[in-house]
Amino acid sequence: MRRSISLIMFSLFILAGCASVPKFPADTKFSVDNFKVNLKQKLQVEGYPAEAELTGILKEKINTTLKQKNLLTEHRAGNAMSVSIIIDYTRRFAGEDTPVPSKSVMAPEFGYTIVISENGVEKRRISEAKLEIKKGFLSNLATVATLGLGNDAKDELKDVQDVANYIAEKIEETKK
Repeated sequence: MRRSISLIMFSLFILAGCASVPKFPADTKFSVDNFKVNLKQKLQVEGYPAEAELTGILKEKINTTLKQKNLLTEHRAGNAMSVSIIIDYTRRFAGEDTPVPSKSVMAPEFGYTIVISENGVEKRRISEAKLEIKKGFLSNLATVATLGLGNDAKDELKDVQDVANYIAEKIEETKK
């Protein structure tokens, strides 16, 4: 009996090791070659970046974050991997589903797909959906109590930076 339990445990251990996702070498660098943001919003409010502008802002912030982590290469050399990123970004405004909507932005909902390729061959695909920026209990309480009043495009840029950091972290995790 003990022998069969040991054999089963050993087999499960081997299967779990075989099923794990291989990591990229520590010296791997990434090149963001394709980047797209799909902006969804119920209200059109002046002062907030349109889809094209938001795409540029997010791409710049992700590239800056990857560069700070020493993960970005400007040119495809050595172990450079090509990265394609698609972000679904839903901008939400306080009271947008009520008869009296505001121009005050709330935390966005977002999802993404990251495809990492080497010489045109897909090596890894990472995807998540329906994510939200968590700002903590007190911040959430203040947003609910004031219906998000006072949050503007500058506040949204903080959320955009959080999204960029999250995606850069997911790319970095492929090396850990």
